[in-house]
Amino acid sequence: MRYTFGILRWRQGELQQQDKKMRKLLTMHGFLHPKSSVHRLCLHRSMGGRGLTSVAETHSHECTTLAKYVQNSKDPLTSIFCDTHSPAQKFLMKYLDGPKSAEVEETSNKQLAELH
Repeated sequence: MRYTFGILRWRQGELQQQDKKMRKLLTMHGFLHPKSSVHRLCLHRSMGGRGLTSVAETHSHECTTLAKYVQNSKDPLTSIFCDTHSPAQKFLMKYLDGPKSAEVEETSNKQLAELH
């Protein structure tokens, strides 16, 4: 899946479905209790979570690193891609801004509040 991130367009719903499938498989094979917290599963271990990364987080990270690579690349073909204004180029370049730090902090605060 990671290979396709940044190349194929994944909808948010598809990413959430993949997360559900992952949790279902973990539960079926005994690695996750059926009544355990979903939020703790993707929370970092230092914060009391299980330390797995969600599919949506991985998608965002891969798209961001691909956009940074394309922007900083010295390859002539990559520079041609950067100069065009295609939908694919616009899609990738929106990941250069990254998530706002306030949004990330707010999300982690919500997750911590839900754990207790």
